[in-house]
Amino acid sequence: MKIDPYYVDSWISKGIAQAYTGSYGEALNSFNSAIASDPANPTAWSNRGLVLYQLGRYDDARTSYNQALQLDPNYAVAWQNKGYLMRYMGNIQEADKNFAEAKELGYVG
Repeated sequence: MKIDPYYVDSWISKGIAQAYTGSYGEALNSFNSAIASDPANPTAWSNRGLVLYQLGRYDDARTSYNQALQLDPNYAVAWQNKGYLMRYMGNIQEADKNFAEAKELGYVG
């Protein structure tokens, strides 16, 4: 698929489709391209966190979630996904805080 390299939403959509099919390395490249196109896009950072989690790069995933949340502290999905990561990493207290924040922001996943 050929996409405009400056259209961040197309990179995000491509990355989501790649991640859905298990092509996490390709998805990571797409989310990195989205971030290069628009470094202030919290959705790109959050989705990057998801694929890094799937690739076992947990510290990098946490960094991506933190960046997404710095850009948009009201991004409930990023709080929820960071909570899953923290729980997986054994940091239950931080996970609970992340889940509570997501719930407070209206997350109902």
